[in-house]
Amino acid sequence: MSRISRTAITVQRIVMQQVLLSVLPLRDTATLKESHMKKLFFIALIAVALGANAQAKQGHILHGLFCNTEAQIDETLAHMALNLTPQAAVELTNEKIIACVLADKVQYMIIRPFIIGEINRGISFIKYQATLVGVLVGERIRPVEPPVQIFFVTSERLIGAAVLDGA
Repeated sequence: MSRISRTAITVQRIVMQQVLLSVLPLRDTATLKESHMKKLFFIALIAVALGANAQAKQGHILHGLFCNTEAQIDETLAHMALNLTPQAAVELTNEKIIACVLADKVQYMIIRPFIIGEINRGISFIKYQATLVGVLVGERIRPVEPPVQIFFVTSERLIGAAVLDGA
């Protein structure tokens, strides 16, 4: 079984747990409150987005360096090239505004990744632009609403990632 297939099954299992936890305390559909409906809607939205994209090999759950812009990715990597730890490099980039995060204890749930560049500094990195749809904290999905564009790097090529012109 491929890594994507295992990831898709794990995401589907987590989504089903979330749906069951959201619905079980309720006695009937007439008592559904707007907040419960909204929660169910976003869980379903993430499930559909990740389920469809995982089958198309485009949905991913990742750890790593994520920033608001490509320039912030470049700045953080430049700090790391000066032998700073990844966390110290992120803190330096975030001096004026929180722009980057080193997602090492949570996982980011992204769809539609595009390769926007490659960096070779001893270790090869691939820069991506994607849509962030959720954050996986333990086994709990935290939807990102509305989904946002995010930039990140990884040392591996993501299956199904398209290459943007000029990359």
